[in-house]
Amino acid sequence: MGIGDFIIVGGCLLILILFLILLLWYGTVIKYCNYCVSKESNKIQWECKETFQSQVLYEKGEITYHICDLYYYTIPSELSKFVRIFGKNEGIAAFEGMKFYNEQEFKDFVSKFETVGDIKKYLKKEERIIWIHP
Repeated sequence: MGIGDFIIVGGCLLILILFLILLLWYGTVIKYCNYCVSKESNKIQWECKETFQSQVLYEKGEITYHICDLYYYTIPSELSKFVRIFGKNEGIAAFEGMKFYNEQEFKDFVSKFETVGDIKKYLKKEERIIWIHP
């Protein structure tokens, strides 16, 4: 066996070890951080993203309300710095096509939901029709 064979074997072992480390990292640290982000006791903040069509119609004066998709996030101060860095705290769509006439109406609606658990319980209770088409 020459020196080239040792380099190839060593490189393959290095790649295998790095793959196992990444797998272990994802399986433990990333999953734990995402669990921490989605704990039901976490307080949430809301974001109302107005649809493009609603924005255009509102600017033209054709409608007097805003149609928004509502997203919630875990408030960053609820999370440790480690979890903020490695966790996935992206907006989760909770409601689509909500109609609000002003910001106060939006605040009144979302004030009912203070934690991740509140919104999850509400969405479970809400009866939804699901249409499926091949």
